[in-house]
Amino acid sequence: MKYTFKALLLQGLFYLIPALSGSIGAFAQNNESYSLEGDWIFERAEYFEQSSPGREYQLRYSIEKEDALSSVGSCYQELVRAASFYNNEVAKISCMYSSYVGKYMFPIDIPSVSGEKKPMLFGDPETIGQASPVKGMAFNAPQIEYLVEYIDYQTISFTVERLCYENGVTIQGAVKCILTRESPNPR
Repeated sequence: MKYTFKALLLQGLFYLIPALSGSIGAFAQNNESYSLEGDWIFERAEYFEQSSPGREYQLRYSIEKEDALSSVGSCYQELVRAASFYNNEVAKISCMYSSYVGKYMFPIDIPSVSGEKKPMLFGDPETIGQASPVKGMAFNAPQIEYLVEYIDYQTISFTVERLCYENGVTIQGAVKCILTRESPNPR
């Protein structure tokens, strides 16, 4: 009986390993072919609030035009209007009132499963003022944390979560800026 169980287990592994390696190989190929590199432009944004701490965010309203980003208040200065990613982990991100150039870091590679947000740290205080590969700009990005979501090959989002105090009320909110790929190579 022990021999039969071992034989079945080995036979199962014999068929399972090639099947898994094919799936893993296909996933790895898709990851290798995906790149954030290029220009991304604003498509729309969504503003969310939590009704109470620990609750899920609820959509309050959509923002269809880039000019209307300021409607969420002064608490969200670093909302993304456009982004250009370069092949050496450098990005230029245009926010509501200024543009920043900085190095970016993901703890885990993009892409991921659609709907999964991954933290991206943008900017490094040690590089501020140094020359950057972006023509005419030095590194100037403060440390900003975004939650980046891979939606599909042509669409990503940057979410900023904040606890804001406005008009005597504290609100836990989030703004999700959705960007579409404009071109494969950054300017």
